[in-house]
Amino acid sequence: MAAPFGGHPTFARYLEWAREQGCTYHSGVDTKRSISLTRIVAPSGKWVIEAGTQVGDYLTPTTVGRLDRRLGLTSPWFSLPDE
Repeated sequence: MAAPFGGHPTFARYLEWAREQGCTYHSGVDTKRSISLTRIVAPSGKWVIEAGTQVGDYLTPTTVGRLDRRLGLTSPWFSLPDE
């Protein structure tokens, strides 16, 4: 059975792929706003903070594109520029 959103990755799958590329990540919760935060750091030193995305959430093509661009990576999933 095909996954929703045309087989796009969940946030957990994107994080797993990023780790395989040498990235590190740390997750936590902003308790004042009750929002999850994940900071991903690429081997190049580029980084991004993803707020409010849960590990089971499917990523849209624009989100994949934004994460790839900010980390300086090219993931295997379809993406759209967020410009």
